[in-house]
Amino acid sequence: DHATASPDAQARMASLGYAREIFASARALAGFDIVFERKLNAATNPLNPTSVICLRRKTPKPGIVRRKSPAAALDLIGRGDHFAETGPGASAIFPVIGGIECMRTSDAVLKLGD
Repeated sequence: DHATASPDAQARMASLGYAREIFASARALAGFDIVFERKLNAATNPLNPTSVICLRRKTPKPGIVRRKSPAAALDLIGRGDHFAETGPGASAIFPVIGGIECMRTSDAVLKLGD
């Protein structure tokens, strides 16, 4: 949390390219209410203070989950027991085992050759 950080921590965040105005941007969102905002005491690095902000959309609407393949920049479509890459160059599927989506590159089942 850049706003609550010490000057040394703020300088470190700036040098490392941290996003520094996230909370101000979140507070300014017109379509959302702030549910709560708090500092987390579990931060392990004093130069990286951590806070959380929870927002609620004022007008709820269903979310859309869009998955991308971790093996390629391709969309994935659900097929029940697996997710399959779609589009040119698609060659991997990712299994769903016991309801758990296995989405690591090492979980991929690849099609080799034609």
